Amino acid sequence: MAHDPTLSFSVNTPDENVPAGSDVTFIITVTNNDTVAKDIVMKWTLDHEPFQALDTITVAPGDTETYPFTVTDIEQNRRFWVSFYTSTGIYLGRASESIFVYRPTVEVDLSSDKDIYSPGDTIIISLSLENKLHNPIETTTDLRVLDPGNAQVYYTQSIQNLCGYCSSTQMFNYLLPTGSETGVYLMRAETFSSTGEKIGSSTALFRVPWRSITIEIVPPVNGFEFGTTNTLSLTLTDASGFGLASGQLSITVRDPDQIEIFNGTDVFNLPAGGNATVSFLVDFPQAKSGVFSIAYQLSTGTEDIAGTLNLPATIFTKVVFTKNYYPVRLR
Repeated sequence: MAHDPTLSFSVNTPDENVPAGSDVTFIITVTNNDTVAKDIVMKWTLDHEPFQALDTITVAPGDTETYPFTVTDIEQNRRFWVSFYTSTGIYLGRASESIFVYRPTVEVDLSSDKDIYSPGDTIIISLSLENKLHNPIETTTDLRVLDPGNAQVYYTQSIQNLCGYCSSTQMFNYLLPTGSETGVYLMRAETFSSTGEKIGSSTALFRVPWRSITIEIVPPVNGFEFGTTNTLSLTLTDASGFGLASGQLSITVRDPDQIEIFNGTDVFNLPAGGNATVSFLVDFPQAKSGVFSIAYQLSTGTEDIAGTLNLPATIFTKVVFTKNYYPVRLR
C-alpha cells in the first residue's frame, strides 16, 4: 500500500517455494502515475530484522520501473519486505513477498554466458544438476525463459538419470529474436522426480537494455546555400555499446513555414560504441528567415527512435542567384 495515491508498489518472485540454501531473486516494481518524475528510496529486510539501505531509483511520470534484488542462501521460511521513502525521508509505503523452503535432493544451478544481450544474440544457457543423495534418481527438468512482461519466450525439457552423488551439466542455445522486448529476463529451471515431486529449482537473470543512439547535424564547412543542392550529413553515435548492423534513417526537412522541401531514407551500419554518418542531397529552394527543421525516425528493427533537429539561420551562408537580372516593378 502506498501513502501517495499516485504511486504503487509490489514485490514478487517467480517461485515462492524454493529448496533450502537457494538464492532467491525478488522483483521490486514501482509505478508512478503522477505527471512529474519521483525519486524513490528503498530499504529492505527479512522478517522483523532491522531494515537495510537498498537503493534509490527515479521513476519517470506515467512509467514503471523494476528492480531485481537477490537474497542469498535462504535456509528457512522467510518474508521479504521493502519500504519506500521520498528523498527527504517521508515514508511512502511498503510491499512484501513470502518464501517457503523445502529440503532438496538435487541441487540445481542455472546460468548464462553473459549478463547483457542485444536482440539477435544467441544466449548460451548452462544447466547443472547434482544429486545430493547416494541413491540414483531419475529427473525431469523444465527450463523456461520469461520476458520482462512475464511471458514465456523459451521452453525445453531435460530428462537425466543421476547416479548417487553424481552431477551433470547440459548446454542450451536460445536465439533472442530481433523484436525482443527490452528489460530484465528471467531464466527458471524446475527439477522433478519420477513421481512428479519437485526436488530442486534455480533462477538466473539477464538484461536486454534500451539502445541509446544520438543524432547530430554535421555543420558544413562553408555553410548551406539557398538555391542549390547541399549535402546534409547527420552523425549517429552509439552510446549503449551494442552497435547496429543494419539500421534505417528517414528524414523530412521543412522550411520555416512548415512546407516540406525534402524527405528521404537511407540505411547505415553503426559499430558498437562508434559513429556513422548518413548523408542526403537536399535543395533549399529559396531564402527564408526562421528555422528549418529536420524530423527524423531511426529504425533499429526492434524499436523506432524519433525526434526533431533544427537548422538555425547561422548555418546558412549565402543565396545563389539563378539569373543575371530580375525584373523590378516600379510603382
